[in-house]
Amino acid sequence: MSRATPPKTPVRLYCFPHAGASSLVYRGWRAPQGVPLEIVGVDQPGRGPRAREARVTRYPELVAAMADQVAADLRAARAERPGMRWATFGHSFGATLSLSVAATVARRLGERPERSVLSAALPPRLQPETVIGDLDDDALLAKMVADGGTASALLSNTTMTRLLVRMMREDEEIRCQFGRETSTLSVDHPLVLLAAREDPHVTPAQMAGWAEHSTAPSLRVEIPGGHFAAVLQPERALALAADGTARAPEGRPGREGESLTCVSGPRSTPHYGAEHEDFRKMVRTFLEREAVPHHDRWEKEGIVDRELWRKAGAAGLLGMDAPTEYGGGGEPDFRYPAVFTEELIRARVTVPGFVAHNDVVASYLAVRTTPEQRRRWLPGLCSGELVAAIAISEPDAGSNVADIRTTAVRDGDHYVLNGQKVFITNGENADLVLVAARTAPQRGGQGLSLFVVERGTAGFARGNRLEKLGWNASDTCELFFDGCRVPAGNLVGKEHAGMAYLMTGLPRERLSIATVAVAASEQMLQDALDYARRRHAFGQAIGSFQHNRFQLATMDTEVTIARVFLDHCVTQINAGRLSAADAAKAKWWTTELQVEISNRALQLHGGYGYLRESPISREWANSRVQTIYGGTTEIMKEMIGRSLGL
Repeated sequence: MSRATPPKTPVRLYCFPHAGASSLVYRGWRAPQGVPLEIVGVDQPGRGPRAREARVTRYPELVAAMADQVAADLRAARAERPGMRWATFGHSFGATLSLSVAATVARRLGERPERSVLSAALPPRLQPETVIGDLDDDALLAKMVADGGTASALLSNTTMTRLLVRMMREDEEIRCQFGRETSTLSVDHPLVLLAAREDPHVTPAQMAGWAEHSTAPSLRVEIPGGHFAAVLQPERALALAADGTARAPEGRPGREGESLTCVSGPRSTPHYGAEHEDFRKMVRTFLEREAVPHHDRWEKEGIVDRELWRKAGAAGLLGMDAPTEYGGGGEPDFRYPAVFTEELIRARVTVPGFVAHNDVVASYLAVRTTPEQRRRWLPGLCSGELVAAIAISEPDAGSNVADIRTTAVRDGDHYVLNGQKVFITNGENADLVLVAARTAPQRGGQGLSLFVVERGTAGFARGNRLEKLGWNASDTCELFFDGCRVPAGNLVGKEHAGMAYLMTGLPRERLSIATVAVAASEQMLQDALDYARRRHAFGQAIGSFQHNRFQLATMDTEVTIARVFLDHCVTQINAGRLSAADAAKAKWWTTELQVEISNRALQLHGGYGYLRESPISREWANSRVQTIYGGTTEIMKEMIGRSLGL
């Protein structure tokens, strides 16, 4: 975006706290490079570092007290630097305060602020059942002011949206009403509206709609991510408050919107269309309702409830690629399972079994099977009544599939399987296991076949649940086949063609692992950025130290590159052109990056990062296996080297 050269006189940006918070939340903010912006936090009465006790204040009194702070500070600043300009920033309840205070100060000084920057999102953890909803607006406001740190738990996104919409209903004016007290003010200065793209409650469309109630130019700024993205990553948006123009790129009216490159959770890119983002919202809601509340228990038990599988099937999250006549989604676009994977990571739900299940269905059971087999298996796999697993690894055959020792010998209309499999995701929950076994020992790697072994088959047994370093909600175990008689009708595809099937199916599995890696890296980077802004040492935010800033800049660059290459590979698989070598590149590069990001992010968190309850410690533990399963980094590089003719 082209901007006018910033004036030499700084802009004083007055920041108003969200519900129950002190202006200390803004202490870590720094002016954007090259922008003469001075950031000043304005506390509510009874709040802030010098407050001794909280007191109840009615809304007009609250506005007047905070306007006194702003006016006094601005006069003092102008005594030293005449011509000082000013603007306001408000998040959540602070958005209402910032507008009311701005109008009050403007009347006193006889001038308008340069602009107001507004954000209106609250964390999703404030579910309706935890919100005190029986207070009228007077009591709610009093509680917010009096209770300080606990007050932020009183407001849901719905409540906050209601208050802001109420303010902006009237044409050419904002009406802020609490009980019998009403304050009406005109909004005749520019607005900058921060809209978190992925916030499920306050959408960019709503924010853009509110801009229609301003008589002055307005600019809608979309920040990738949701929840606190707008308030925790304001620097680029705040630069607009110091800019003399309130215009979007190329001089268009601000309501066209501007997209900023800021990090917050899985990055929304042009790679995804509106239909994918709608699907993302559905997945996010599903996980927040059906998975997140139970996840701690699943982590302790080492397995998820079977009911979750059935609910996922009912929501259309299983068998997305399977034909519709068998209950599937009939959608070959890999971006849909990629969105599902990204949202699993974002919700910190350690259930990679969903990913494995969908990969088995898409790569093998929906394409390599006969119509009779599809009728038998696909409806249950798509509904969640049946869970799938793939069994390749063995105690003595991991990276080298050709070393598999499990055998399958034809005996009439059955095959008899003997052998052992290890590290099998979904091994305990699985009803159908796709097993790679040797049917022609003399043919080496070309003598493998694939079989579906069903739960309850004689000679099929499961070992104890394996305790892992990470991914603790994912059931993993050994499988044993001792004279296991599998019907010949359970052979998948042609006999001895198993290696060829695996070589065509493994690229998708590796792309799924890469999707996990990139989404996790983005999540950990966001955690590190948030912590670097929040944590203070030696009187300043730790993110302001050059070493940490350079580390975060490097991480952001690497994660961006990983995202770009992943999106390229997804485009290739959708077009049927993803090569085994490119899948290997995506797998090893992104997973090694994930491990490196986890190390750096944990180091940045210090002692807190080492605590088991810390999200970054769990991400660190989950990351380590990514370079191992699905083909080790060493094997991936070997494959790439061979593709180069070496």
